[in-house]
Amino acid sequence: MNNVMNAYAKMGVISDARKVFIEMPVKNVSSYNTLLSAYAKQGKTREALCIFNELPKPDSVSWTAMIVGYNQKGHFNAALRIFLEMMKCNVVPNEYTDWGLDMGKKVHSFVVKFGFSGIVFIANSLLNLYAKSGDAGTAVTVFERLIWV
Repeated sequence: MNNVMNAYAKMGVISDARKVFIEMPVKNVSSYNTLLSAYAKQGKTREALCIFNELPKPDSVSWTAMIVGYNQKGHFNAALRIFLEMMKCNVVPNEYTDWGLDMGKKVHSFVVKFGFSGIVFIANSLLNLYAKSGDAGTAVTVFERLIWV
């Protein structure tokens, strides 16, 4: 049934995907993620959040779908909030969570603005971002600020 739901979602017929989801006797994280991602891709973040909140244990795909959905709609504060919550829940970002250096710098500025620079799991995420993008100088700066906080 996941494949049928996925086909509907890829065709953009979320209402039919939702019907299949509702009728599923057993749902797994993939079932939730298929519908969640479909809503997020279409900019229906409210519906996506409802599905997300039903998930017993969201995985990195679930979190990423929410982040991408909010980011695409220009709701950067909400995307950041979800990202920080994901880090707090010790969920490791996947390759699709990588927003790239430009978005990472925006996230970093929010982190500094709201005083989250000294929180270890946030600093680790920033270190990871800058290290992967080859910006060793900024990675060192993030690390040094963490030590002195």
